[in-house]
Amino acid sequence: MPENVDKELDQKAFEVILKFKPNGTQNRKVVDEILKLKNDIKKAINYLTKEEQEIFEFRYFYGLDESEIARRLNIPVDQINKVLLKAATKIKKILADGFPGNVPQEPDLISIPGNATQNMTSMNKTVGLVMLLCYVVFLIVLIIGVYGVLQKFVFNEKPSLSQIFTKAGNSIQQQVDSSKVLKQITETKRYFDTGDPHTLRISGSTSLLPVARRWENAFNIEYPKYHVSLLASDSDVGVDSLIDGKIDIANSSRPLTFVDHNRAKQQGMELAEHRVAIDALIVAVNKNNPLESISLEGLKSIFNGKVSSWKTFGGSNAPIISITREKGSGTNNFVRNRVLGGDEFAASVRRINSNKDIIKAISDNVGAISCINSKNFNMDDKSIKYLKVKSYENSLAVPPFEGDQLNEIAIRYGDYPLAHYLYLVTLKEPPDKVKDFVNWISTPQGQKIVRYSGLIPVYED
Repeated sequence: MPENVDKELDQKAFEVILKFKPNGTQNRKVVDEILKLKNDIKKAINYLTKEEQEIFEFRYFYGLDESEIARRLNIPVDQINKVLLKAATKIKKILADGFPGNVPQEPDLISIPGNATQNMTSMNKTVGLVMLLCYVVFLIVLIIGVYGVLQKFVFNEKPSLSQIFTKAGNSIQQQVDSSKVLKQITETKRYFDTGDPHTLRISGSTSLLPVARRWENAFNIEYPKYHVSLLASDSDVGVDSLIDGKIDIANSSRPLTFVDHNRAKQQGMELAEHRVAIDALIVAVNKNNPLESISLEGLKSIFNGKVSSWKTFGGSNAPIISITREKGSGTNNFVRNRVLGGDEFAASVRRINSNKDIIKAISDNVGAISCINSKNFNMDDKSIKYLKVKSYENSLAVPPFEGDQLNEIAIRYGDYPLAHYLYLVTLKEPPDKVKDFVNWISTPQGQKIVRYSGLIPVYED
C-alpha cells in the first residue's frame, strides 16, 4: 500500500472513531466496542510527548487541517505531518501491545518509574518481530473492522469506504462550526447518550476546552468504567443544556446567575457551581497600535461607544473597532459585569462568532480591540499584542503575562483586574459519576493538569 494512501487511511480511521457518537438507534454491542476503542485511543494519547499530544488534539479533536496547525504553531507543514504520523504510529503500537504501567507525561504531572525504560529496551529481538507482526495485523483489522461496523450498523445505506469518510468529514466540520453545534444542542434532545450511568455528558465554555480534554484523558485512566462525551459550545448553552437534562456537567466561564437558579427551580432542581481554575481576560489589539496600557474606565468608554478614536488615549487618529463574542459567551458576561457595570455593549460593537475570527479581525484592522480568554491568545502571533490593564486611571498598569506564562501572583491576588474563575456547573445533588469527576478535578492530579494547560489552579501547590 503506497505511503500516502496508508497515511490517509490512518487519518480517516482516527477521525471516524474519535468523532463517533451514538444516536440511540445503533446496535448496542457494536456501539460499546467502538466506544471502547475510542476510549483506548484517548488513553493512549497520554503516552505521547507534549508536542505530539497538542498537534494530535488540534488535528483530531479540533478538526484543524495540517496547514492551519502549521500556521498556528509557526511550524512547517511537513514537520506537522511527521509528528502526526509518529503519534499515530505510537498509538497503534500501544493499542496492539497493551498499555504500559505508567504514563510518560511531563515530570510534574505524572512520574515515570526509573526501570520503565530499562524494561522496554531489554525486550529481545524475537519479541520485537512478533510485536511488529501484531501491529501490522492490528492496523489492517482496525481499518477493515471500523469500515465494516459503520457500514453495517451506523449508516442505513451501504456506502463505499470513501462515502463513509466523506460522512465522517462532514460530521467533523459540523461539530467544529460553533453555530451549527449550538443549533444541534438546543434542538436535538438526543445529541448525547441519555440515561447511561457510565456516560458523562459535558458541554459549555470554550475557555475550559483545552484543560477539559486533558481531564477527560486522565480521568479515563483513573476511572475506566466511565465514558466522557465532551463538546464545546458556550457558557449559556452549557448551563441551559444542564437544566434541560441534556448534559451532566456544564463548563462555564461565568458564575451562576439569578436567572439560572430561577429557571432550574422551575424545573424542580437546584444547581451548584464548582471553581476549578483561574483565568484572565486579555485585552488584544493590533501589533501596530502604539498604546501599551489601558484602564478599566478606558475599556468601558470603548465598549459603551462613548469613545470612537484612539486619539483619545494618546494614540493615532484611527477609528476604534471594538469586537466581542456572540451573545451567550461567558467572556461577554464577564466584560459586561466587570467593565461595563452590567450595561449592554454599544450597538457599534461588532459581534463575531469565534475567537479565531476575532483574532483575524484584530490582525487585519489597526484600530481593532477585543477581550479574549488567555488560551486563545497566541504569544507567537506577532500580528497582535496585549495591553497592560490598570484598575484606575492613575494606578499601576499590570501585564497579564510574565514571559509566556500567566502572571499568576497578580491574577491570583487581584492586581490584574480582569482575572476570573472558571467553573463546572452541576446539579446540587448530582449522580455518582458527576461526583467522581468533580472530586477528581480538585485532587492534586486534576489541578496539576490545570497548570499544565496554562491556567492557574484554584488550589495552590
